[in-house]
Parts: sequence; C-alpha cells; structure tokens
Amino acid sequence: KQLGLSSCRRIRPNAAAQGFTLLEIAVVLIIASLLIGAGSVMVSGMMNDRAVQKTVSGMEALGVEAVSRAATYRRQQVLSFQKDRCDLYDESGDLIRSVKLPAGAKMLIRRYYAKDFTDAEGQTVRILPGCLMEPFELMLRDVDEDFQFALDPLTGGFRADA
Repeated sequence: KQLGLSSCRRIRPNAAAQGFTLLEIAVVLIIASLLIGAGSVMVSGMMNDRAVQKTVSGMEALGVEAVSRAATYRRQQVLSFQKDRCDLYDESGDLIRSVKLPAGAKMLIRRYYAKDFTDAEGQTVRILPGCLMEPFELMLRDVDEDFQFALDPLTGGFRADA
C-alpha cells in the first residue's frame, strides 16, 4: 500500500534539452572576441582622432595667443618645441601655456628660409612686439596622417593646410 506518494519515474532528457556542445561554445566565443576586438580598434581610433584635433586646435590657439600677447604687452613671446609638447613663454621666462602632443605624434616645422620640414624638437620661434615675425609652417605627423598649418605673420592667425 502506498501512502499518497506518487510512483517515482525516471525522467530521461531528450536531445533538445542537453545544452551546447563544446564546439558551439567555442564558435560563439570566437565571434564575440572578433566583435569586441573590432569595436575596440574603432574606439581607440576615434580617441586618437580627438586627441589630434585637440592638439591642432591648441597649437593654433597658442600661436594666435603668442602674437596677441606680443602686441598687447609689448614683450617678446617664445614658442618652444619639446618632444611631447609646445610651450609658450614670455620674455622673462614665465610659462604661459603648454599644448601636449598625442602619444606617437611628432611636430615638424618649416621655417621661412627652409625648403623642407624638420623635427621641431628643441627649436624656438620668437614673436617680437610690433615687428613682422618669421613665418613658419607646422606639421603634426600622426600615425595615420599629417596635419599641416601655417602662422600668418600679418594677421597673427593660423591657416590650415598650408
């Protein structure tokens, strides 16, 4: 006599309820890793483009500020190019502002008397008050492309793609 307990049955799983095979899981993981890898390359490229545009805008502003400060304060301004940045100093040597270069980028300069662009590291450009300054062109060489711009000595403004 059974005491209200139903009889025990052995339940056999059918083929559809067994789960995924190791091969199926591996294929899904490979596809997911490819998608994540492609996405990260696109995101890092966009971040690098933003950094390059920020540097180009910063360099243009630095040049305009140097000419403006020279005219306003009647003091010489100096643009000093370092390996990873460009600094603006006044004639007393006080640092006014710096613009950092993106990682892996290089600043090149072509002075008025030069035929080709050269490495800007260690070079300076002096902006004198009330005088025409030496015209020069800058090129930010990035991994993917070059951004070229020139300082117009008459207006104190930059123009792109010199």
